[in-house]
Amino acid sequence: MLAPKPEGPVGTEPITWSEFVSHVLPTGQIQKIIVFPERDVAYIYTYAGAKTRTGERMAAIYRLGIPSVPKFEEEVRAAEAAARLPPEYWTP
Repeated sequence: MLAPKPEGPVGTEPITWSEFVSHVLPTGQIQKIIVFPERDVAYIYTYAGAKTRTGERMAAIYRLGIPSVPKFEEEVRAAEAAARLPPEYWTP
């Protein structure tokens, strides 16, 4: 997980942890996550044309508030394992 410039990307869609874990993460369509620890926020980038399991088009970039970087990373890995995603589909 990376940490670039703090202003963040334009055109993001806010998402809750619950929505992220139940609708976005299980698809395996996450290209990358960029974390801003000083702002307690993560930007989740999906692949072009990504869709949810119900066929709905996903946003290109989601904005998610996070408690802390280590806790967020731990919870993402736990959610990926719980969703039974193969490691090759885990978030980079």
